[in-house]
Amino acid sequence: MKPYLLLPALLLLAACKPCDDPANPECPNYCADETNPKCPNYDPCKAETPVSAEFRIIESDRSGFLQVLDTMYYDTFYTPDLITEAIHQHDDWTYRWIIGAGEYEGKSTALDYSPAIYGAPVQMTLIVEGPPNTACFPEDDGRDTVTRVIYKRSRSIENIKILGTYHGYLNGNPADTITIGFLFFPDLVNSQDEHAYKAINLKRGCSWGWGDQALSYRKMRFSNGGSVMCDNPRGLLVLDPAKTGDFDSVRIDYSLMDRSVPASQDKRLNFVFQGRRVQ
Repeated sequence: MKPYLLLPALLLLAACKPCDDPANPECPNYCADETNPKCPNYDPCKAETPVSAEFRIIESDRSGFLQVLDTMYYDTFYTPDLITEAIHQHDDWTYRWIIGAGEYEGKSTALDYSPAIYGAPVQMTLIVEGPPNTACFPEDDGRDTVTRVIYKRSRSIENIKILGTYHGYLNGNPADTITIGFLFFPDLVNSQDEHAYKAINLKRGCSWGWGDQALSYRKMRFSNGGSVMCDNPRGLLVLDPAKTGDFDSVRIDYSLMDRSVPASQDKRLNFVFQGRRVQ
């Protein structure tokens, strides 16, 4: 091969050589996960935490649905059944709760808050102790305390929070606008129904009364039971989905029966509604 042809050949060979540099975003084996020991930028402290007493509060609904409403971002609740749960859990840490006049031990507690007075503060404190991770957190002294105060709200007030009409769009398409309503419907009330509401326009042009539901302060599960009315909508409404305190914002994840296939196939069409309260 003539000398002046050698350089282009070497450049061509280099271009064809597989890239195996995990720090190069252009390579197939690129790795930038700081929690992965195989990655060049691995940080052994990234997945660690100092001893922490951060906790969340889970609201449980007595209808049988565990709402799993994380009230970390709020200071109100309405259900009498609350679970307090440490966010960072380690077997070699100790957890002590001071809730009202009571003290409890463990990573979580489940208590009945029926005796709580509406509008009165309920103070919750979690004290956590454990071996400090001074290699990652030099100022960690192995002890942390978090105190939160929350307030019980009345059920009637919270139902008003859920009910209303919302205008928005479906499945991320701003051009596909729709107005959906969840309205009080007294004609449905009977001796078995504590709540009686109807939903409007989950299927366009269709109103229905559901057979079962689970209401809470920021979420509502809904279903019209075994009926095929309005293509049997089922789903979950979430007020303030971004947890910002904006209770006019709503997200509704729901599904309808797919009429294009036999009902025996039980196929459903999924929808996501995002909008804001208009009434």
